[in-house]
Amino acid sequence: MLEADPTLTPRDIIVMVADIDSYSPYIQAVFGAASGDRWLPWAISDRRARESHPVLQAFITLLSLPDSRFASEDVLALLDVPVLAARFNITEEGLRYLRQWVNESGVRWGMDDDNVRELDLPATGQHTWRFGLTRMLLGYAMDSREGEWQSVLPYDESSGLIAELVGNLASLLMQLNLWRRGLAQQRPLAEWLPVCRDLLNDFFLPDSETEAALALIEQQWLAVIDSGLEAQYGEQVPLTLLRDELAQRLDQQRISQRFLAGPVNICTLMPMRSIPFKVVWPAGDE
Repeated sequence: MLEADPTLTPRDIIVMVADIDSYSPYIQAVFGAASGDRWLPWAISDRRARESHPVLQAFITLLSLPDSRFASEDVLALLDVPVLAARFNITEEGLRYLRQWVNESGVRWGMDDDNVRELDLPATGQHTWRFGLTRMLLGYAMDSREGEWQSVLPYDESSGLIAELVGNLASLLMQLNLWRRGLAQQRPLAEWLPVCRDLLNDFFLPDSETEAALALIEQQWLAVIDSGLEAQYGEQVPLTLLRDELAQRLDQQRISQRFLAGPVNICTLMPMRSIPFKVVWPAGDE
């Protein structure tokens, strides 16, 4: 089609489907795998909020801290969210180093021995985040050839100027541990209200791409609290109840996005959307 009409550009084309969430994996497989002359710029609109904005799932994960085993891959997955990594000054390159260090220093799961015991499991003093962090910090302070310090062998790879990364990781772990304890307590509904803003401030550094998603979190959190207050619910409320309700509400939300100028836009089939486009391509209506 583009070859037949030289005046036509990707920005002139819109692809519309009945259920964008169902088609998204196939769209990504087709458009994302194209290369060379077959590649076209493309963008998907109208996906459910939690599927299109990793920051929303990250927030739900943070609300689950009291029940977390703090598996190494789960904590590092939080740093895959750019605005969370930015809050702790961890870049993509820094995250690559941290993945290596965390693995080689022996971190597997558990914040510390106390966290392990809270999960009714035996504490060994090893393979927790505290254990791994101690090894990394010792690697900065001393050489492993000097032997162990209090039965802990220094991890040499984290020595040098890049050791600042270990401090950034320590800041993240400290916040996670503080919130793990703070969120474990039941509270009256009104006392849960400021928790959302405080959690967002402590873990996310907003940018233009995530402002709408972060605003949606606050909006829906307020709606959850207000619904309980309007019902005059006066009992202590566990976080799990609020978290599950928030997750359900976020699953039902879609963040409105303007069509991007330049790529092929792919969206949900809705009235009046075809007006700015020269080519309208309905898909999946067989």
